Amino acid sequence: MKKALLSILFLTMLYLSVRQLNNIVIDKTLNRYYMLDKELENKEQNYDVEIFGSCHAYTSFNPISYKKNYGYSAYNMANPSEIIPISYLRMLNQFKENKPKVVLVEIWGINAYNTYIECSTIFENYSPLNLELIPISKEKIEVINDFDEFNMLNDNLAFARYKDRIVNLELHDYDFNYSFAKIKNNKHIKEEKWVYDEMENRFKNNGYLSNSSNKLNDYLEQQKYTHMTNAMNPEKIMIKYINRIIELCEQNDVKLIFYRAPYISNKEEIMKANWLADYLKKKILNITI
Repeated sequence: MKKALLSILFLTMLYLSVRQLNNIVIDKTLNRYYMLDKELENKEQNYDVEIFGSCHAYTSFNPISYKKNYGYSAYNMANPSEIIPISYLRMLNQFKENKPKVVLVEIWGINAYNTYIECSTIFENYSPLNLELIPISKEKIEVINDFDEFNMLNDNLAFARYKDRIVNLELHDYDFNYSFAKIKNNKHIKEEKWVYDEMENRFKNNGYLSNSSNKLNDYLEQQKYTHMTNAMNPEKIMIKYINRIIELCEQNDVKLIFYRAPYISNKEEIMKANWLADYLKKKILNITI
């Protein structure tokens, strides 16, 4: 009995130490994922509508406008280059605390392959930063196991990812500062502002970026060559997590809306979106497209 208690105590202390070390080495000031998580920690509001997906959701859904015009509270929880399996994990984690009435899932994330961002960029520069902040669970382990590009150790333990930086003494001030800092404009004036300009706009507008640099004037012209009836199956692994999202929302009685933001897309992306639209039409579920 004493041995068991000592083992439990040791494991508890080990877990708390690891968690604290993770918090120390995770990039803070320049990490959009970390800042969004910390911002949400400070909010105790249950939102009627929650938006998940890639950064395309920043400019395609305005929570403030939704509140003003329809009276529903909303928050944009999307992240850069977030693929469907990670959206699923984040929704799963969010639903444990707060269950919205409606979830919007922006569907660029079915395009982890054959898209305008190289596959290696998504899995090396974007996904790990997001994954390391999602609590360990059997679902997270399954997602990591489903992708050869993910690493079980690095994507659960931040200090494993940053070990080379620590050894080489490459940690900087922005690793330890959370989100904003007091900037001295001159000797007499101090201004508190977000260090990362994108987050300045994002939180100010509840997730909506109004100053997008994307030029979509020729969007329709670019799309002409792909007929809306042409379809292409996404990778099986993406279909698996589309179904997981559907099941998750069904289990929690959440209205689910998949949507595609307008942007200059390649042929494969449009055909995958066409496939998803057709796939969802065949499901008699609480889904909108």
